[in-house]
Amino acid sequence: MERLPPDATPAESLARDLLSAEGYTRDSVESVSDAGAAVLSRLFERLRPVIGAGGFEILLGRAAIVGARVHSELGNLPIPEVGPPSVEELGRVFEDPDGASGLEIATRLLADLLAFLGRLVGWGLTLVLLREVWPDVIASRDPADFDDSSSMPRYRGEES
Repeated sequence: MERLPPDATPAESLARDLLSAEGYTRDSVESVSDAGAAVLSRLFERLRPVIGAGGFEILLGRAAIVGARVHSELGNLPIPEVGPPSVEELGRVFEDPDGASGLEIATRLLADLLAFLGRLVGWGLTLVLLREVWPDVIASRDPADFDDSSSMPRYRGEES
């Protein structure tokens, strides 16, 4: 698996670990699409009682818009009104004609989604919700590691 850059945010690290937990094994569009769809589907099911389907739609849409600053193909992500995009839709978005890997694109989308969720409900509650679905991934995570300045999306050319 590709290594994260040394300046990766805690949300980026968490996103990558969630993809691994859902079966990401190699840098192929199929592998990352399957894992990305599984993460989004499980997130949707867990978050729907807390923020509703509309809240999930808004967070995912915002993550795609913001992530498109780095990976323009995220601007083409269809945002369904109820539920996450399908594996096929994610596959089309994770195929980058400019050479970025599907893993980079998926990590960006999930990290931004998690950062916006953490900002909305707080990282303490975010990690509690995620721990119910991915206990092994979340076990060693501390909400203090996800302060606002380090968890919000950063982009090339922006100051940290």
